Amino acid sequence: MIARTSSFAFKGEKIEIAEIAKKLNVAHVLEGSVRKSGNTLRISAQLIRTADSTHLWSETYDRPLDDIFKVQDEIANAIVQALQIRLAGGELSRQKGGTQNLEAYQLYLRAKRAVNQNTRESLDAAGGYLEQAIKLDPGYGMAWYSLATVVSMKTDNVWLAPTEGWERVRQLAQHALQLSPDLAEAHARLQWAYMSLDLDWPAAEAEGRRALAIDPTNPSALMAAGRLSATLGR
Repeated sequence: MIARTSSFAFKGEKIEIAEIAKKLNVAHVLEGSVRKSGNTLRISAQLIRTADSTHLWSETYDRPLDDIFKVQDEIANAIVQALQIRLAGGELSRQKGGTQNLEAYQLYLRAKRAVNQNTRESLDAAGGYLEQAIKLDPGYGMAWYSLATVVSMKTDNVWLAPTEGWERVRQLAQHALQLSPDLAEAHARLQWAYMSLDLDWPAAEAEGRRALAIDPTNPSALMAAGRLSATLGR
């Protein structure tokens, strides 16, 4: 992201996007316009790849002007999240659990925050957010994996019976991997299920190897591998 003072120097200037990109040394440019009609504000935004002037994403937001600062924050947040999905995601992100559904992504972020609180109420809330996200995008692998994490944490906290909880974790992690085979976190979560429910050390080790092969620095994979090594006395 380029500083405002640098990018605003081009405001009102009739300069080609490619020239602006060259001067700012950027690969993408976010271009927008603001129009007002009565008490309604219309903001249009579009993301342009500067190499070939391709429009990667565009959206128009119509909002009442009752609270201009609230509107500004709301739209800025929506654009940032949409661009995160578009730049990091797309169809290729399906392999690693991504989504193109902005509302599903927002629900996932709310769930992630709730999970970090690790209380019974927050985990219930996280599960609700994730179930809503999955309804919006049934192919959202990270949402399925995160739901497995919620169930795993409830089971660890003895808020679910161990057999019931770990079996559900296994099912959710396996489904996440059917959707997104390269999701290291889901392989690691499945490893926990094999360790905790089945005491199946070879299966657990195999899942751990898959997780680390995909992402050798993944915290979930490293934690699961460390627990297995400790359990086996290594």
